[in-house]
Amino acid sequence: MRKNKKEYTCLFFGEGGSEKKFLLKLAELKKFEYHTERWIIKHDNTSGGGVEKIIENCAKAKNYYSADLSICFVDIDQLKKVLKTHWVDEKRRLTSKYPDVVIFWQKDNLEDEIRKVLKKPGLSKRKAQSEAHKQIKKFINSDYWKRIFRILNKKEKELSAEKQTD
Repeated sequence: MRKNKKEYTCLFFGEGGSEKKFLLKLAELKKFEYHTERWIIKHDNTSGGGVEKIIENCAKAKNYYSADLSICFVDIDQLKKVLKTHWVDEKRRLTSKYPDVVIFWQKDNLEDEIRKVLKKPGLSKRKAQSEAHKQIKKFINSDYWKRIFRILNKKEKELSAEKQTD
């Protein structure tokens, strides 16, 4: 087994406490820890506020934690409700306004992501969260998992390249 020291810090920032708990469970998986052995994973969340407020709070938290990477997990359903036809433009605007934050746009919301992985479309919001905690290993190698690791791997390559040029 490889033994590298932790070199980078990543902040997982969620919209609320239940999302933070889910991300904590995911990051505690042995396979997750193995693939992030060079990363220290921090967790934080906000409560309330619109999409932009959540991203703004994530940007502040990134500075507070001195994180090399900040991934802000945002439900896109809020954006779609508020801006029925212009949500794609708003998504682009927010992504460019906060370049130091990687916005992980949930396909709709976290519960829908959970239902998709668990293959249980009828679960209520509360039941989806509960089942996700019980069956967290099902998320290994899911599309959700892969999307997170694409972000981490890309940033790790960038940071490694920067180190080599210093």
